[in-house]
Amino acid sequence: MRRKTFNPLHKISVKFSDYEGNAEGAIDAGGPSREMFRLVLEYLKNSELFTGKNKKHITLNNRCIQDNLYVEAGKIIALSLVHGGPGPHFFSQTLFSLLAYGHENTVPTLDDVDEDIRTAIVKLQELEILSDLQEMLISENIFSIAGCQFISNMNEKHTIITDTVKFYAIKRIENPLNQLIEGLSICGLYEQIRLYPHLFENLFCQEKSRLTADSLECTFVMQYSEVGSNKRLLENRAMSYFRDFLADCEEDETIQNEECQDRELDEQRSVTLTDVLIFATGADVLPPLGFPVKPTIQFLHGEDSRSFPMANTCGLEFKLPTCHSTYEQFKENMNFAIGNCKSFGFA
Repeated sequence: MRRKTFNPLHKISVKFSDYEGNAEGAIDAGGPSREMFRLVLEYLKNSELFTGKNKKHITLNNRCIQDNLYVEAGKIIALSLVHGGPGPHFFSQTLFSLLAYGHENTVPTLDDVDEDIRTAIVKLQELEILSDLQEMLISENIFSIAGCQFISNMNEKHTIITDTVKFYAIKRIENPLNQLIEGLSICGLYEQIRLYPHLFENLFCQEKSRLTADSLECTFVMQYSEVGSNKRLLENRAMSYFRDFLADCEEDETIQNEECQDRELDEQRSVTLTDVLIFATGADVLPPLGFPVKPTIQFLHGEDSRSFPMANTCGLEFKLPTCHSTYEQFKENMNFAIGNCKSFGFA
């Protein structure tokens, strides 16, 4: 992306390598790209460029500004959306509003400022005596930095708080925000965000859609053998096991969400529905532009028969084993294969 010859409109080609530096031999027909964008967006979410527990606001980091990292973050997000990857799904409403509507139409909240600043503002809110307010405004640097260190009557307290929040949530982050906008402008994406903000808001702000066993199964088209054949009997059994497997994944995921504080449960968990989608397609959510072709479920027979499932994320082919005579065997091998193949190059 940093090369002068890089063209964002050309097809993206990604190769993953293992710990020894050996690259996979396959040509990227979509799967590795989806996987790469998924991993990079997850990295950006938890990087020093953004702050916040769940929904993220942009940070002010001078080193990142000097290195143009906010520009590159914007480019990655734009490239992901243009080339069939996911949206970021972690922007705060304030950050998206700044992008889509501008600062004059954005009302920030306390959640958009750093914790130490938020703590000081909350403390100021609780003061009811003018002299106490004046003393705090003088003693706390965050208010003088924001140009809000003077107050003459209690009616000005709300204005002081509002202006301080606006300073730290909007004015202070103008440089990184402008860099992010520059990056998002690649392929004309930022222009489309300004024109159709309601279409992009879910991709930037809303949590990723929760998968269900039914919705995941409907993502695939089954490629069965001829009705009445021996292969078809095995395939029917494998699909019955697979549906039970998806139902178990959904149930386990629900329990884990309800008891997320239970470390032991988390360590012993089976794979999730999202893990299954990643294994089969390289994506952890259905892409905004959809898949280039409908993902298929195929079956392993004869010489190709094996205990574990296989996947071709480029061709969007998910192949199920037909050799298991019990659901317990099927589930154990599915959990092992999918649970130990979280990304390219590490299976």
